[in-house]
Amino acid sequence: MFKHTEQISNKDRLAQTRALLDFGLAEVCSGIEMIQAAKMANNRALAAGFIRHALDEYRHAQIFNHISTTIAKRYGLVGLDRYLSLNAYDKRYLDRSAFLFEKMSLGQFSIFVHISENHAATHFCKVIEKKNIFNDEEIDQLKSILEDEKRHIKFACASAEIFKTKNPTLYYLYSILERIRLTKRNINDKFSGFYNAVTNILLSFSLLTFRALAKTIHQAYYRKKPGYSLTSAIAHSSEMI
Repeated sequence: MFKHTEQISNKDRLAQTRALLDFGLAEVCSGIEMIQAAKMANNRALAAGFIRHALDEYRHAQIFNHISTTIAKRYGLVGLDRYLSLNAYDKRYLDRSAFLFEKMSLGQFSIFVHISENHAATHFCKVIEKKNIFNDEEIDQLKSILEDEKRHIKFACASAEIFKTKNPTLYYLYSILERIRLTKRNINDKFSGFYNAVTNILLSFSLLTFRALAKTIHQAYYRKKPGYSLTSAIAHSSEMI
């Protein structure tokens, strides 16, 4: 992994750097979910595990943001925007209505974490292997993130297996449902750029139409008003005395 390649365009660098920012946003949201899970956990060991997971996620987000900033400065990338808190809801990393642990049992939550973390780790590897723009120090930092993710996957898998032995039917049902949700999220994410482009086009068209309409109304209004010259204005000024 982490293959070195040459002749990388700024377009590719920008795409990878944006992916790092997206990973950072996802990690922050995951940390928020884990902290909430820790608050609701029914024993200290489980709560401690969730807190450790959350701390890892926050550290990962910091690394992603730091590397993306460094790369942007290194290559002079422009058009790189930081994510806003609202993007967490727009990209469906967080649900406005409730936290995951409020909607799921521990078993279902474990299945969700296992499937989601496994998918994220696979996607992460594909993004950073596509074209390498990182230096050796950044590669070491990214490898440390992957090691943490492997540990998260391992613990989530162990918890999901315990649930499987107790409720095999529910285990398979939740697994299928989660994979369907994951597929839906991926489809929405792939088309988000298209939706944004269409929205921008519609907004631009609406703005141009509004400006044209406002100009037409303005011209029609002033055509109906009587014109006054300086001479006529002075002549009518006596009417105001």
